[in-house]
Amino acid sequence: MAALFRLYVMPSVLLAVMAVVHLLSLNVRGFQSVDRQREVMHFARAKGVDILFLQECNFRTSLDVLNFTTRFSVFAYFSLTDSHMCGVGVVFVNPCLRAGAHCTFGLDGRTLAVDFTLNQRRVRALVVYAPARRTSSSDFFERLDSFLLDPYPTFIVGDFNCVLNIDRDVRGPVHGRRYCGAPALRDLVTQFRLSDAWVQLHGDTFGATFERAQSASRIDKFYFPPELASFVVSCEVLAFPAGTPVISDHHPLSVRLDFGEDTPRSVTWRMDTSLLADPESVASLRTALAASCKSFVATDSWDTLKTRWQATLVAAGQDRRRRVTHALNDTLKRIRIVQRGAPLTFAMSDYLSLLKARYHVLLCQSSRAASRAHQLGRPISDPAVLRHVRAGTAEEFAPATVPFVTLPDGTQSKTASDICTIFASHFSNLFSTDSWLHLQDGYRGL
Repeated sequence: MAALFRLYVMPSVLLAVMAVVHLLSLNVRGFQSVDRQREVMHFARAKGVDILFLQECNFRTSLDVLNFTTRFSVFAYFSLTDSHMCGVGVVFVNPCLRAGAHCTFGLDGRTLAVDFTLNQRRVRALVVYAPARRTSSSDFFERLDSFLLDPYPTFIVGDFNCVLNIDRDVRGPVHGRRYCGAPALRDLVTQFRLSDAWVQLHGDTFGATFERAQSASRIDKFYFPPELASFVVSCEVLAFPAGTPVISDHHPLSVRLDFGEDTPRSVTWRMDTSLLADPESVASLRTALAASCKSFVATDSWDTLKTRWQATLVAAGQDRRRRVTHALNDTLKRIRIVQRGAPLTFAMSDYLSLLKARYHVLLCQSSRAASRAHQLGRPISDPAVLRHVRAGTAEEFAPATVPFVTLPDGTQSKTASDICTIFASHFSNLFSTDSWLHLQDGYRGL
């Protein structure tokens, strides 16, 4: 009973001490069957999975999602689609990781980006189910960059329906679709410095995630950015227990991230600079900050004032995200309404193209890369510019960490507690004397 109490009533406590996170990806080949849902969820819980990423779910309405989450008492996001063999989803099997989660859906039900907190740092999981058709796959991968333009460490997971190395990742008769979209995917992986978790741990060893007839290939993958790749400790292709009804011709792909007990966690706060590029946010912030200055009294400390301003900025960021999400969802609803009215006239086809372009523009121009490009005076309408800006600012948003400190006895320590103690002692001694008065003007505010 105590374990259950910690798990469901005190998620913040578990979140603070959670060192190992287990992720699982699976193409379920249709997820509307209750029996199939039960088998997959039983398997995930038996394996201790924290987050489950699903492809080809085929959920049509929000009622399908509600029935699933109610049936298994989980929190989940699923993209809705009217197409056959489509749809992706994210299931938070461990409720501790769902706090503050936020989801952005792709246009065609094949993409879903969910932001959540991992190891006390905001990360993004981009779940994909790539099309197998050559005419669609390249364009699909080229448009994925719109989900990678924020500074969060973003990993991509799902069924890619292609391989980058035909000799390493395919066995048996070669099908042409294994090449579909590979050049566009390779460009994306290279520019955003993503690492294939399987290749990182197993090299050229073959591990089939998809089998059909005499062919086998590794088309289900996890791609991690440098900020997360170093924490990957295992990547395995699993199998369902003997006697389990056939779930799919894909095998579950498991990845574990081990952050360690002594890993320094990011506890700093950074202002969302994209607020400064939004006129509505600027106007509300100007009013709120002016009001806080007028209400300032002599007994208020500087730290108190900073805390108030931080709360104001956090609220403004949340309000902006709600407005952007509402605009994206409204555009997405219009797209689905038009698509349901097929066959389309020429006028409605043009309208559908305009809606899709509007969605893509909203997604790109609401990103941090767009606000950074705006500050630099660069055009924010060019995807190549936004990619370049995002790639160039990756290190800017990475938290600065100190690998070790020298203790008074001359030994070195890498533990977070010793690092914090040494820094606290240093600055306490520095500002308890008058030596700081002799620093140069440029450093007096630090």
